Amino acid sequence: WWVGDQQCWANTNWYDVHLKNASYSQEHNVSMSGGSDKFNYYISGRYLNQNGLFRYSDDKYENFSLNGNFTIKMNKIVSVYWTTRMILDKNQKPSAMNDLFFHNLGRTYPLVPVTFPNGEYHTSSGIEALQHGGDQIANGKSFYNQGKVIIEPVKDWKIYVDFSSRIETPNDTRQFKKIYNTLPDGRVVATGVLKDVAVKHEVKENGSFNVQPGAGESYYEVGNGRINYWNFSARTDYEKQLKKHYFKILLGTQSEYYSTSYSRIGSSKIVSDDNPWIVNDPTNLTSEQKSEWSTLGIFSRLNYNYAMRYLAEVNFRADAASRFPTDKRWGFFPSFSAAWRVSEEAFMKDISWLSNFKVRLGWGIVGNDRISNYLSLDLYQNNRYGIGNSLVTVLTPKQIKNQNLKWEGSSSVNLGVDLGFFDSRLNFTADFFIKNTKDLLLAQEL
Repeated sequence: WWVGDQQCWANTNWYDVHLKNASYSQEHNVSMSGGSDKFNYYISGRYLNQNGLFRYSDDKYENFSLNGNFTIKMNKIVSVYWTTRMILDKNQKPSAMNDLFFHNLGRTYPLVPVTFPNGEYHTSSGIEALQHGGDQIANGKSFYNQGKVIIEPVKDWKIYVDFSSRIETPNDTRQFKKIYNTLPDGRVVATGVLKDVAVKHEVKENGSFNVQPGAGESYYEVGNGRINYWNFSARTDYEKQLKKHYFKILLGTQSEYYSTSYSRIGSSKIVSDDNPWIVNDPTNLTSEQKSEWSTLGIFSRLNYNYAMRYLAEVNFRADAASRFPTDKRWGFFPSFSAAWRVSEEAFMKDISWLSNFKVRLGWGIVGNDRISNYLSLDLYQNNRYGIGNSLVTVLTPKQIKNQNLKWEGSSSVNLGVDLGFFDSRLNFTADFFIKNTKDLLLAQEL
């Protein structure tokens, strides 16, 4: 009856048992700055430590970041800007503290006491699982950089070179230890770390796996990943004001590269729960996921306005994406817009209550390449076939390769009007547009 939670006759508030009235955190910041008319810098550091509100769990979060911002005036022509940031963080909590833990906490009978008559924690309390059932630890390392060079060879002509990068190396561990309880009748039984969760050793079609160990089972899982992102762009623009005529022309290019890899290994063959490591065993579960893509773009823009009354803009962009077949990687996307500020006309000067009256017209095409990699291994799945007396695992296509895959294009026509009244204290905007998308990128499985 004690184990079944039916006749314990306690009066337990489980939120009071598990949750503290207060917890503490600490944060420290330090910064320094200085420089001259040629060189300026700002460097800052931050440390954050937060502890959870649970009494019987070692859940905490730590974060350390270091930031730098530098400006260098090389001469009257060249300026350099650089921003960098490094982040280290660690998030630790018991493996028993999954989403279902909070659900179960509110459903535990108040009749159940915290301990058995023999002094051990009651199996329904979850305390033993929190304290001795193992932890989940996630560590993150991130390194960001962003740089810019501005060159102004002559007045009104500028050249911009931008570079940014992001490198992340996440890793995590997940452990379940064997835990035992001595029941009131003297029996020693294994207790599951996860309560009301079905035992699971699932291997998914894409090779990843999901393990929910049962009572008396040790399990240890290690994951390591890496993310690289690089972005480079260079552009130049020239602007000129000739009396009431204003011109600006821009030319540029941009390229991106992104790659990610993540490997995971899990094992139930754990020699020591206190110091776990994964030994070589045929029952170990392993998975690896990789992804990679890159883009290249060329763009241009021409702006013109006359006395801020008649305005026009013409754009052209060409982009290439590695996600598409070699002969269909390029897409071309033009656009233009025009506006007439009627309120700037001479015949509108006497209408003082109408401070702004603009009519706009625009047309353009926008491309989309956000789909899975064209040659991604995610397009395959594992299948098993019997050959003789053997069971053979082979890779079979999950999707058919589409050799006609190309950019998705969305064209739109827009007609709009902007109105401002009483020195723009009251504003009104209306738009009418038609948008059409063709060559939709949709995934279809076999």
